[in-house]
Amino acid sequence: MEDIRIQRINSEIKKALSIIVSEKLNDPRLTSLMTISEVNTTSDLSHCKVKVGVLAEPNVQKDILAILKKSKGFIRHELASSVRLRITPELNFEIDEGYAHSIRINDILSKLNIPKENKNDDIGVDE
Repeated sequence: MEDIRIQRINSEIKKALSIIVSEKLNDPRLTSLMTISEVNTTSDLSHCKVKVGVLAEPNVQKDILAILKKSKGFIRHELASSVRLRITPELNFEIDEGYAHSIRINDILSKLNIPKENKNDDIGVDE
């Protein structure tokens, strides 16, 4: 039962943070290439790990993470007013490395020189 409750809380926090970051933070350095990819709240609601996916260079990722950490108080205040919880968790922002890995894998795959298969080979048609 506790797991379902935490999952619902994580989902609500994720939705609220997405709106807060995209609409209420007026920083032009925050790009549209940024998403809240994952939210993990502790069972006592004291801490919340927020993973941020950024499709940009590593130095831009660090800048965006610094902006979010600097705005943590404002974001937490807005979160408290939009999600009704007994305790508003302390937010800890991290970069989600999954985005960088997927970009790197796609880049490697695009550089491979694999010949395209003939469709007739798949169905056993002789030429």
